[in-house]
Amino acid sequence: TPSTTASPSASPTPTVSPTASPTPIPTYGINGQTYQVAPGTVFYSTLAGNVSDLSGNRNDLVVNGSPSFPTTAPPGFASAAGGFNGNGASYFSGSSGLNNQLQGLTSFTVECYILGTGTTACSSLINFGSDTSNYWDFTPCIPSYTNAYWAITEGGAKTQANAALSSDYLAGQWYFMSMNYDATTKLLKVYVNGVLLATAGTSNYVPFSGSPFLTIGKNGLNNSGIATNLNLSQLRILNYAKADGSQTLDSPLAPTPGPTPLGRPKEGPKLSPEPFVAPALAAYPNPARHWCEAVFHLPAAGAARLALYDLSGGLVLE
Repeated sequence: TPSTTASPSASPTPTVSPTASPTPIPTYGINGQTYQVAPGTVFYSTLAGNVSDLSGNRNDLVVNGSPSFPTTAPPGFASAAGGFNGNGASYFSGSSGLNNQLQGLTSFTVECYILGTGTTACSSLINFGSDTSNYWDFTPCIPSYTNAYWAITEGGAKTQANAALSSDYLAGQWYFMSMNYDATTKLLKVYVNGVLLATAGTSNYVPFSGSPFLTIGKNGLNNSGIATNLNLSQLRILNYAKADGSQTLDSPLAPTPGPTPLGRPKEGPKLSPEPFVAPALAAYPNPARHWCEAVFHLPAAGAARLALYDLSGGLVLE
């Protein structure tokens, strides 16, 4: 009987799944300083000398006409962040990519700095919609009036929140405006310099059908209302409604002081055997004043140590 020899089975080659690299936090530079984009940003631009989207989403605006770019900047910003003025004839419009993203939002926040420079401008400054019966818009009356309106109109029915000051908005003074809509509470809210000044309830907000578009500097739906006497700076749109108390006068893109957003800590105790060390935390605002939100992810369930250090490397808390 012929003998047979069994060939040994080849051992399977082990496969190693590569560890996914953390998504880098978008940053940009201005005046030699590095800035970090806040989480949830759909669009951000200083509107100073250009209309580039600094959020990393490439949602650059489209220039219509020849706007001017004043050097007078909001508090805490360099002169290169002075914003734009339409000069009675110029405005910006959203790119198709930005319009599509805005159409998909059910909750959102719109923030900007505005400055009254002369005769009162009381017309739509930032608006998004498909026709005159379906749109949302921000209409400040600055200076010499007490009103700034934030409204959603659907099917011709308008819900409006009026951020009325106890005295007139002043010429030559920057105001930080934060307007949002929360799909859970169905409320519109307006904050001025971090203070909630107006709330209005709506039955519901359904993203507009058709081909809605964003216009900055005039009412693009009826081709009127150019805001000739306002400077607009630091425009940001977020994909959620900011919670009460989180409106801040800090820069929408806070400067990062070192190679990691919260600085590089001094040597400290280590977890055993080898702790996972995140290359960077998505922290906002940064630097922080009264609060800060830090986002990190663990590769697997387990214990974690989170420590906060000051810029000199000293431990603040953990």
